[in-house]
Amino acid sequence: MKSVRFALLFGLSCVSGCSSGPGGAPSLGDVAATGSSEAKASGEAKASGGSHSAVAPLKEPAKVQMVDVAGFKAELAKHKGKVVVVDFWATWCGPCVERFPHMVELSHQFPEEDVAFISVSFDETSETGKKQAVQFLTKSGADVMHNLQINFDYIEAFEAFDIRDGIPHYQLYDREGALTHRFSAIANPKEDVLAADDLDVKLRELLVKE
Repeated sequence: MKSVRFALLFGLSCVSGCSSGPGGAPSLGDVAATGSSEAKASGEAKASGGSHSAVAPLKEPAKVQMVDVAGFKAELAKHKGKVVVVDFWATWCGPCVERFPHMVELSHQFPEEDVAFISVSFDETSETGKKQAVQFLTKSGADVMHNLQINFDYIEAFEAFDIRDGIPHYQLYDREGALTHRFSAIANPKEDVLAADDLDVKLRELLVKE
């Protein structure tokens, strides 16, 4: 029952977020979404710089660590004393792919001693899924980011990471490790989720405040 509930949540959220399920199979969002809604999501990503990247691809394959929830928390704890930005994404999520280059660029704009960037891939745990994530991260030049990939089903991951509006989803943590803001492709005030385009501003505000 729990998996069904999150499958429905995932599909509905993909109307404004991810565009397809793992392996390229249509998600519920593909069935419900129209061309205009996908164009809107793509336009929002371009507006935030998501479609333009000045970062060169990596010369060596990106390093990706497979983790469960405990592993994610352990990685988060390593960066206590820094502001932390977490990007939950997948290669099968159109808006995630659109916005990821901007996140990579953002990771190069701040000293590593001040801000840590963690990417968490929701790609499948199969060898094919792992390869797709590594290839994308390598091509994107994600060298500064700490790259993780979940080692369990992505439907369960939505609940495990308290993601209520699908991916792309971003979380911002202060230097004490406290979650301060959550962001999605489209704001959801009822769930206290801000628009992804607000992340840059909130990150800088938090750095000044800290």
